[in-house]
Amino acid sequence: MSETTIVILHGWGHSREHWAQFASMFHDVDVQMIDLPGFGSEPLVSPEWGIPEYADWVVEKLQAASAKRKVILIGHSFGGRIATYIASRNPEWLVQLVLIGAPCLYMPSQKVRLIKR
Repeated sequence: MSETTIVILHGWGHSREHWAQFASMFHDVDVQMIDLPGFGSEPLVSPEWGIPEYADWVVEKLQAASAKRKVILIGHSFGGRIATYIASRNPEWLVQLVLIGAPCLYMPSQKVRLIKR
């Protein structure tokens, strides 16, 4: 078994079940799929939560489950925004970040740019 854990964070409105087939492709690697609060089997903690609160929740969960392991974090869509936030804080256990359809860069529309001018 590898010393690395792959952690998959799903997108908004999804659950870990959406990633089960993808996760099954990894052999001899620990793969964890986490239901984010309010999705799948995980109850909603607070409707006021934003990316920082979700990220803190994920970090707590990962530190409890994978205390001495290195983590490859895969984030899809909303999960990618959370993963990017976690990576920006440079945790020592994160070895790789993979983003899939993650809206992390904001490019204002031409109309917004004109209004700002």
